[in-house]
Amino acid sequence: MIDMVTVPERFEEVLKYVATRTAFVRQIFTTSKTNHIHVVAVSDDKKDLLYLLRMIQKKCGDSLTELHSHTVKEVIKDIYGGVNKYGQLSVSNSDGSDGAITECACEGETWEPTEIQDVPDEGDAGDSVGGT
Repeated sequence: MIDMVTVPERFEEVLKYVATRTAFVRQIFTTSKTNHIHVVAVSDDKKDLLYLLRMIQKKCGDSLTELHSHTVKEVIKDIYGGVNKYGQLSVSNSDGSDGAITECACEGETWEPTEIQDVPDEGDAGDSVGGT
């Protein structure tokens, strides 16, 4: 996982660079945090990802106010990759439902979904390069 925050006037330039420069990048997201780009990059060799970070820093370093990278230790749930460590009961909407989970797999209790609140970003304790 790579997180970067750009200076406002260089956001689009950095976004285009990471979107077009490597096969290791699988997903790119922009978030509600101002000028924030979240990148998911995948490789069998950690050296490839370190190289990707160096290239981003070399090309875009002056455009970034933050650059953080994080290595995934364990995949808990990935519906596209068939991973579900905790055996979630059901998220399928094949019965016409909206797919919401209404029972906790570990306790058997039911709950009512509530409105999701936007939580302020409190930073991250991961590795960082550069930053403010």
